[in-house]
Amino acid sequence: MFSGAFPRLPAYGLASRVSNRAVLWLPTQLSALALWLRADKGVSPRIDDGTTFVTAWADQSGHNRHFAQGTAANQPTLIAASDINGKPAIQFVGTPIQYLQNTTDTILQGTTDPFTIVFVAKAISAASLQALGQIKGAPGEFNILLGTNTLADNISLGKNTVWTNSRYTFTGFDITAVSKYLITKTSENALADYAVEWNGNAHATRVAGPSMSSDTRSTVGSRWFSSNPQQVWNGLIAEVIVMNALISAAEKNRLMAYLLTRYGV
Repeated sequence: MFSGAFPRLPAYGLASRVSNRAVLWLPTQLSALALWLRADKGVSPRIDDGTTFVTAWADQSGHNRHFAQGTAANQPTLIAASDINGKPAIQFVGTPIQYLQNTTDTILQGTTDPFTIVFVAKAISAASLQALGQIKGAPGEFNILLGTNTLADNISLGKNTVWTNSRYTFTGFDITAVSKYLITKTSENALADYAVEWNGNAHATRVAGPSMSSDTRSTVGSRWFSSNPQQVWNGLIAEVIVMNALISAAEKNRLMAYLLTRYGV
């Protein structure tokens, strides 16, 4: 006979199920995080004839190192469901030149400190030398250039004036594929060791790499040289992460798992 009282539920009900769920890991948990841009967060749109142009891309690291483009003709476009695993991405083209910039903040600590830079991107074409971007340091900047030209497939580290001493020349990878690039400066020397990974595979290391040269800004979707944007990226960029430290093995494992889950690479 029903006594009028319901049996007590075990203490491991809903609260237990919630506590046992995997905790969502995000790049904000990286130590020494200096910049985090992701195309589904902090994008300021301008709609024109059905096209979503990007006027600003807000930093999600908490440091407010935002990127913007005030000139309408130079604004890239937001692709809501891109070729990068269906995730939002920002598309840059070279005609007219499209790029975003930060002209005020020094993002990298300096020329003698280790750092980690990650881009998730996909080029439309590899027919010319293209820049994913450059990150301003104190007192210089660090360029990441890819593409095919007389330099073949490469990531070029440093300014144009020292390409002959600073480039990595790769074979066996495709910048038109969905790609994650992990670039690290590994020691505290002005001419330090660098390492580059493409989709989790080590592709180059260099001893006594380039020192950074002075410039005025950070850019995404191009580099900045002689007061002009140059080597504009012809393709998509979904995410940018910068750390003012060499990423640890444990953090790298978490970061790679996060990128694999989100972008499939």
